[in-house]
Amino acid sequence: MQEAILSSLRAKQTLVLTGDTGCGKSTQVPQFILDEAVVQGRGGECNIIVTEPRRLNAISLAKTVAKAREELVGQSVGYQVRLVGEICEEPGAILYCTSGVLLKKLLSNPTLEGVSHVIVDEAHERDLFTDTLMVFLKHALTLNPSLHVIVMSASMNSSLFAEYFNAPQIHVNGSLFPVKQYFLPDLLNHLAIWSDNAEKVIQNSQLDRPQFPGDLVRDVIMAIHREKPSGAILCFLPGWQEILWVAEELERCMAQENCQNYIIVEAHSRLSPAQQERVFDIPPEGIRKIILATNVAETSITISDVVYVVDAGIQKDKRYNPHNGVEEFNSFWISQGNVEQRKGRAGRIQPGESFHLYVKARFDCFEKFPIPEILKAPLDSVLLDVKNMIGESVPLREFFASALEAPPQASLERSISEMKDDGFLNEDETLTSLGCKAAKLPLLPKIAKAVLYGVMLNYMDNQSLFKIAFKTAHSFILGLNQQYDIIGVMASTEEYLEMEGLIEGPLDSMSNENTFAHCYEDLVKGALLAGLGPAHLVSMKRGVKRKGRIMLQEPSLRKGNMRVQCHSEVLIDESELQDPFILTFALEQSKERGRNVLLLRNASPITTLLYVLFSGKRLIMEEAR
Repeated sequence: MQEAILSSLRAKQTLVLTGDTGCGKSTQVPQFILDEAVVQGRGGECNIIVTEPRRLNAISLAKTVAKAREELVGQSVGYQVRLVGEICEEPGAILYCTSGVLLKKLLSNPTLEGVSHVIVDEAHERDLFTDTLMVFLKHALTLNPSLHVIVMSASMNSSLFAEYFNAPQIHVNGSLFPVKQYFLPDLLNHLAIWSDNAEKVIQNSQLDRPQFPGDLVRDVIMAIHREKPSGAILCFLPGWQEILWVAEELERCMAQENCQNYIIVEAHSRLSPAQQERVFDIPPEGIRKIILATNVAETSITISDVVYVVDAGIQKDKRYNPHNGVEEFNSFWISQGNVEQRKGRAGRIQPGESFHLYVKARFDCFEKFPIPEILKAPLDSVLLDVKNMIGESVPLREFFASALEAPPQASLERSISEMKDDGFLNEDETLTSLGCKAAKLPLLPKIAKAVLYGVMLNYMDNQSLFKIAFKTAHSFILGLNQQYDIIGVMASTEEYLEMEGLIEGPLDSMSNENTFAHCYEDLVKGALLAGLGPAHLVSMKRGVKRKGRIMLQEPSLRKGNMRVQCHSEVLIDESELQDPFILTFALEQSKERGRNVLLLRNASPITTLLYVLFSGKRLIMEEAR
């Protein structure tokens, strides 16, 4: 199979490679290419970039390959993710990185001169950055005849990619140990679990909108721990809140049974790379590792001691409505491709078992592949970067029409319109001065605009923009709750602002002699309001109708004619709800008792004065009569 891959790459610039989970695509293919180049005496000309959908994947794969080559990371194998990296200094190397990192490289090197191969790994995930990257790679292939592109995955629509790149296809068989699958109700009999709750879960698994089977997840993990031989348990859960709930329930049950031979490890995007790597640690003899994970553990990582997989079959996902600009954040069934990836995490070192908490008939109804993010998400996060890279040569609509699958026209038009309203694009869709500066910051466009306003107000410190104004249980950054990112992102922001001459010295020193230091929180909120705009405001009024009675003093949050609720993470008490507006980064649509509600995951009270000064609205003064 190695020779078939290398022979295909000698003949053509492109290749689509599929293979069973565990066949070694992510670790072996880059080495095949590099080792052949070294044998042929052109190792220094072989520079391979492997893109991964997540930072954990890129870092763990680089370490795995370096270890296999008996090297330190940074010799012939390195990695680069946002804010963190160990890059090889000498040519002739393999670099694992995220798709976003490669997009930034394309900004300064659009033909990828000096890069011999780009391997797009786990292409089935179809995140927004990967689909955008595909367009640039296809263009770079026409300009750089020395460049090769390989698209890989265990569970992708290979014919779609093969047609897009006019590429041959090769399939690699895996060498995993067998993994026995159990669906409801068979897994209940196998684990000797049966209760009224289990019967309810079976009924719910026939619904189009899934409900999280928390009690059954707990019971299945406890049954495996009690009855099954040694081996780690990897449980896939929809999100961070479910991970916390299951962890607490397991701790309670273990305490009741006086059980101490276990360790619980979490894996989700809120953890730093160092914290995420705890999933690879092998526990002491006699201790079972229980990993509670979101889909970050689904692809491109090998946790060698996993024998048992528990799959709730649910993911938290956002679906964008371009007509009202609101994202629906809800629970959805995963795809058959996701199931295959999850099952493949077991059986690496011995036969494994995979327990799926839904009926087989529901699995048969799953979509074959995940829905591409470009079809369901707003394009704001990549649109500014794309425009910065293509300049005036290609209209935005033409660029996105050439994607693997073009985004909905309504979504594209709304994103372009918002970019104009926010001052990033001129009417002819060229970049404004603000757009040029914002595109160079490692931030989402609206947050970049807020940072620039913070500089103009001469009041910025490393964390106030994100931590003070948005009162959430975790620091707010880039639309995610990733506390460890703040200092690194702001350091990168400082570097650019200093280079452009917009600031002198570190941002965190600018507030020391600020005349308006006593009102810095209002200045930070003002910068955020100027960046996000009035569309991100929610109205706060008093008076709620409850059970036929009018509660005059109870606060009510509204966005248009829709009710808004604060998420449990939002740490604003009722005494703070005195101002007429609440500023939020994003509103998510959810359902409560069958009714649509808007969910507020981050919030900052805004006074009328701040609204007048920073909302960007035109102020008309009239003389009182």
